[in-house]
Amino acid sequence: MTNSPEQDKLLEHLIDEFHEAALSEKYRLFSKFQEFPFEDIQDFLFEALQDNNHRIRSSAAKLIGKLGDETVVARILHMLYDDSWIVRSSAQEALGYLSPEIALPALRGLLSTPGGDPNLRKNLAAVLTRYDLPEATEILVQIYHNADDPDLRATIMEYIGKRKDDTAVSALFEAIRDESWNVRTSAVKALSGMDLQAILKPTLKALADPSRIVHMAAVEILIKFGNDEVIDALADILETANTTGRINALNVLSGIQSDESITMIVSALSDENNSVRNRAIEALASSRSSAVFELLKRCLKSSNWNLKQGAIKTLGIIQTDEAIDLLEEVMSHENTASKVMVLEILSKIGSRRSIRIILENVSLPELGEDAIRIIKMLDPDKSINHLISFLTEDKYYNYTIAALAELDRAKVLRYLTSRIATGTPSQQMKAVDAIAQLGGRESEEYLKKLLDSNLSVELNKTIINALKRVQQKIS
Repeated sequence: MTNSPEQDKLLEHLIDEFHEAALSEKYRLFSKFQEFPFEDIQDFLFEALQDNNHRIRSSAAKLIGKLGDETVVARILHMLYDDSWIVRSSAQEALGYLSPEIALPALRGLLSTPGGDPNLRKNLAAVLTRYDLPEATEILVQIYHNADDPDLRATIMEYIGKRKDDTAVSALFEAIRDESWNVRTSAVKALSGMDLQAILKPTLKALADPSRIVHMAAVEILIKFGNDEVIDALADILETANTTGRINALNVLSGIQSDESITMIVSALSDENNSVRNRAIEALASSRSSAVFELLKRCLKSSNWNLKQGAIKTLGIIQTDEAIDLLEEVMSHENTASKVMVLEILSKIGSRRSIRIILENVSLPELGEDAIRIIKMLDPDKSINHLISFLTEDKYYNYTIAALAELDRAKVLRYLTSRIATGTPSQQMKAVDAIAQLGGRESEEYLKKLLDSNLSVELNKTIINALKRVQQKIS
């Protein structure tokens, strides 16, 4: 449309007035320019985009966005490559004020190629955040896919994290597999800030992902939410997911550290998979919840063996006085299998109290070979002394000798000699035979010394026979 000479003259006068006006007056004059056709004022507005004052530039950018059409896009895009950061910044702002119908197709085309200037693309991504449309999210994802620069990809994830559509969620879960730690961190942070309902299902699925990067990201996200909705959802994971998924569900529950999460961890002690049970044990042992001991106490009374042994192992890791109290209770009323496990756990604890409980409860007739194995786990002096007391049990005599043979030979021989000097006749005979069974030059020397001691006629005969057996083996 052609302007009248009066309009042209009025515009020319307005532009002159603008250039001569004080800064505060220029802001007022800007409102008058929008009364003119855009094609008449666009040169003036693009010139104003290069003004030294940021408010002038911003006012010009707003007018270009408000009045401009697709014909201005090429000119704005050209300014994005200007040497002056002022011009580049103004162009970005102008682009952001354009309607999405005009700006988004232009941006999609500009950003369709891989690589590009990371800083420019970062700024254009900021422009895209002005548009709350799925199409804008798609272009942000396009920038991510085409970006070689990890900092740019991380920034894109921050922007995408503020979107609400399904495309944003999918892109963020893709980014937790990114090779860059910064990108993965940005994606996790973004997902953690989104609505739980939007991300819960894919996050739960990611718990079972074989990639450690992926499933640990899912664990971190769910811990940050850590509410009842997450805990309830994890109950299904513990029932139906693969081993990786169940272990990571326990990792989440361990991180939440509520009474409800601890109760669910305890239930995993009965899982059919040993790795899952072990993770549950670790989680309970490291828990700070006051509910742990009461729940473990119930497990100790359960008829479910996995629950019971899981509770015993957990108490063995905790190792506090309260834990040992519960383990000692097991010794008074549980079956042999439970007792053996408790004794093994106590031997690993190795405190004075735990050793005292072991020595008070180890019974060779009741526990059999397990008693010998458990005693052998103690420190050498206690182990040797107690094993020697088992020598009078004929049924387990050979097992006891075999256990003694694995310990410090010189120490064992000294303890056996001491038993011969102080024990009952039956104990003396067994000890002499044990020295012979152990054999070797050291046994020969000890038997000779015992013979020189002339302890008794009957014992001397036994020693002589034992000495002959040893010497025959040596020769």
